[in-house]
Amino acid sequence: MVREVEAGAWAMTQINVQFVYGAGNDMLFGGGLRDLQSAVKAKFGTKVYSPRIIDYTEYETLLRLLRQWNDPTILVGHSCGCNAVTHAAVALSMERVPYLLAIAPSIYCPVAALPPNVGRATQATSNPFDFFNPFGRTLLRTSSVNNKTKLDVINTGLPHLTAPYHAAVKKRLLEEIDVALTA
Repeated sequence: MVREVEAGAWAMTQINVQFVYGAGNDMLFGGGLRDLQSAVKAKFGTKVYSPRIIDYTEYETLLRLLRQWNDPTILVGHSCGCNAVTHAAVALSMERVPYLLAIAPSIYCPVAALPPNVGRATQATSNPFDFFNPFGRTLLRTSSVNNKTKLDVINTGLPHLTAPYHAAVKKRLLEEIDVALTA
């Protein structure tokens, strides 16, 4: 949906935000993404559509959702969920992704190089002792043909499972949704 802002300018009135879990039981490992999703819904209400959080093994479901939505979608993955969201951005490289947030990506579920349809991207890195990403390396990167995506890193210093709870991660996600809604 779009609305007229002023003399020919247009702004988004709705955006999709899809969260994707990594490996593991939702009750034990899903709290961080549920917390982020709750914050998004509380702040933006009906301006944001964010259905249930899906598991990274539901990659085909993720693609079906992205294909059926007309509004731009912000993608948020945690752990192996980063694999799903980055590969979906590549598979649907003609669809606009204003922002992609990769929280504590895992070396065991490699992320894809980001295509130019991703406007901005952030990797929220866990601490250096993370078994799933030793030394907290930056795994998110742009593809060789992508000179458009603005990429940055938030070093949370937190363990793998609690990285989504870092205040800077929540702050950045909410800011990026604000930007996408007013772009």
